Amino acid sequence: MIMALRLEWVFAATALAAVALLACDAAPGATNSSPARKRWFIGDLQHHEDGSRPITEHVAIVKKAGYDFICLQYKDMEDPKRVPDAKALSSDTFLVIPGAEQAFQGSRSLWNHMGFMPFGIPMPETITDYMNITQGIAEAERRSPGCLKVIHHPGDGRWLLADVKTAYEGGTRFIELNREENPVQFAIDLWDQALSAGMFFYATISTDAHGLGGIRRRGYVRVRAARLTRKDILGALKAGDFLAEEEGFAAAVTDVVRPRGKAGQEYRVLGKDIAEVRFIGRAGKRLATVQGSNAAYTIAGNEGYVRAEALDAAGLRCFTQPVMVSK
Repeated sequence: MIMALRLEWVFAATALAAVALLACDAAPGATNSSPARKRWFIGDLQHHEDGSRPITEHVAIVKKAGYDFICLQYKDMEDPKRVPDAKALSSDTFLVIPGAEQAFQGSRSLWNHMGFMPFGIPMPETITDYMNITQGIAEAERRSPGCLKVIHHPGDGRWLLADVKTAYEGGTRFIELNREENPVQFAIDLWDQALSAGMFFYATISTDAHGLGGIRRRGYVRVRAARLTRKDILGALKAGDFLAEEEGFAAAVTDVVRPRGKAGQEYRVLGKDIAEVRFIGRAGKRLATVQGSNAAYTIAGNEGYVRAEALDAAGLRCFTQPVMVSK
């Protein structure tokens, strides 16, 4: 009996040690938690209201289109009395996160757009138009401490790498892959340039819908969280436990294991109906291409960073989040 109890203690200790090792190897947002405890939610992180109809009707149509949540960024609504309470627009099956899109002057004296969430009332444009990126981010942080900060449509020609660096130094950790003038092609070059320079950014894709005509366009984020609440969704985004998917992506990425970026560790992408997975490193270099829905890449230690792109049969892409590599 005593021997049996001692064996049980040994087995229990071994199991706990294995769990601890997994936790040490996993990067923030890695998927060691049980899938049964979390699920995927589809969301749009840059969605603007349609002033031609009541906001409740607008939200109902967006929900029917298949989204689980949106970040609703009010434009030209500087009067707090005109901004609906996001909690009143949300339900158990649909979440509205209040946000804001603001324009700040970049290095070329052009208006560079950024998104902030959660954010109650947008900053008046009469203030932000005269702010540079550093000042604008500081003002957003003052108004909504800890808000997530997103670079919007960097492929529009206004964002230079120097501007991205300024935003990064101000605490921005998300970059939208959208090209403003083209709903299909994505501007991943600037993301790779930033990662190659040591700036860690998660990638998003959004509709940038100004009204209902823009929904189900460009793409969305697919976030893994335990519940459809503001806390859980924002927490998963902050941890990088989400995907950026092109609209119409017909395959399914069901799991991504992002290690800490050490040599010998595996970055894994699992799914269904995936045609191929491309692992990408410094300067956008393709490190490996794996056919099928079960792909793994062993980190060598000199890649700078590793991210992955899963493609369906038509070539549409799902972007996974990067890990920075160190030996």
